Amino acid sequence: INVDDVTKPTVLTKGKTVYLDDSGNASIVAADVNNGTYDNCEGEISFILSKSTFSCADIPGVAVSLTATDCSGNSAGENAYVTVIDKIAPKITCASGTPFTRFTDLNCAYYTVGGTELDATAADACGIATLVYACPTASSSSGSTLAGVQLPVGIHTVTWTATDNNGNKSECQIVVTVEKRPV
Repeated sequence: INVDDVTKPTVLTKGKTVYLDDSGNASIVAADVNNGTYDNCEGEISFILSKSTFSCADIPGVAVSLTATDCSGNSAGENAYVTVIDKIAPKITCASGTPFTRFTDLNCAYYTVGGTELDATAADACGIATLVYACPTASSSSGSTLAGVQLPVGIHTVTWTATDNNGNKSECQIVVTVEKRPV
């Protein structure tokens, strides 16, 4: 008498939360979403995930399918939800050389920032939403570039804030001293 196993495994899944790394990637294995899958016959059950790697594009999460195959070749699958979270703050770099000393423009009581000389830069695997400065003593107290901004004689603290596409923030500061032009 031959007995054929035609019963599919019973697939039980659970949700999983993953946190992206500095490169914006995360991964799982079948055991992360398997919640006690079983089969009516003894023998090994093999598992396949429909998706095991995740990136910024998968935020806030994605359904994955866990397929189980028993030793007789019977297969069944169930979905599990993988929550994908980015908690990595952007990398921000302020202009090097702080504190800066600048002299007033000719016949003026202020220094006009030339180009992007004092601007910060930022990078993040999931993208930068905003990069802005705050400087209450400048002619424009906030914005995305200091180019053309006038700084009066005195000491100015400029705080740069980078915010990534998922709301994580980083800051850096520079100090600019503006002195009267020597005669």
